[in-house]
Amino acid sequence: MKKSYLTNLILIAVIIGLYWFNNDDNLPVNELPQLSNLSSSSIQNIRISRLDTADIVLKKSASGWQITQPIQATASNTRVELLLSFLNTPSYGQIDVSTDNPLAQFELAPANLVLTLDNHQIQFGGVEPISEHRYIIIDHVIHLITDRVTPLLRANATSFIENKLIPNGKLITKLVLPQLNVDKSLSAQSIVIENNNGHWQSAMPTITTNRLTAIVENWQHAYALQVQPLKANTAIVTATNSVQIWFDKQALPTEYVLKLSDNALFIIDPQQQLNYHFTLASLSQLLPSSPTK
Repeated sequence: MKKSYLTNLILIAVIIGLYWFNNDDNLPVNELPQLSNLSSSSIQNIRISRLDTADIVLKKSASGWQITQPIQATASNTRVELLLSFLNTPSYGQIDVSTDNPLAQFELAPANLVLTLDNHQIQFGGVEPISEHRYIIIDHVIHLITDRVTPLLRANATSFIENKLIPNGKLITKLVLPQLNVDKSLSAQSIVIENNNGHWQSAMPTITTNRLTAIVENWQHAYALQVQPLKANTAIVTATNSVQIWFDKQALPTEYVLKLSDNALFIIDPQQQLNYHFTLASLSQLLPSSPTK
């Protein structure tokens, strides 16, 4: 668990670095040729190929990016856009591919990492020892670049899953939630929170409208520390730990399952077979407390 959290922190640092690098106006990159004329907005398909590892395939749909291999899940549009911002990387040197410049000397025969954007293939090679720029080849030209994207490309498929529990565009209209006991365990009693003419209401008079609104907003914007696919044959106990959420223009609810460990809250989406990891502190933000006697 701790190792997977550390991996996520490293990826977050990489993402921040990519954003900073591609938005820092102080860098003298305008004088250098751009790596590619490809427009990131035109890309519809992404394939990440590594040696001895299953390819990661992402496809753009009307609702955003989706992971289709080796798992199926909604992808983080932010991470995909940052990956595609790689196309704006300046090229610090260009070498024509020829018999005088065999690819092996650049660790490009074969490349350990290949990024395919639609029909355009980008191969990643070794690092030039003096400048520490990486060799890549695109459109039959070898480029030297400042490499900030390979850590993201070397991450596993789960690193591209969208951490937001409820996708953008789905608005909550009703919830059925278990109540939270004083000892932070889950009660067998549940509460219904429903929108009535723009106001959130429940049958529990001790909970204020402001508190109900906060609970709904916390579910609407819940963002997990990490997301992992459920392991095969994972048993899901739904006795008293289920959550039902109705969304706008949706007749039937989406069901989730809550599971607690000593240091984490897990929200499981059985339909997508995904397990969302939250801190225990999230319990008080997502669930109403049982009334004290």
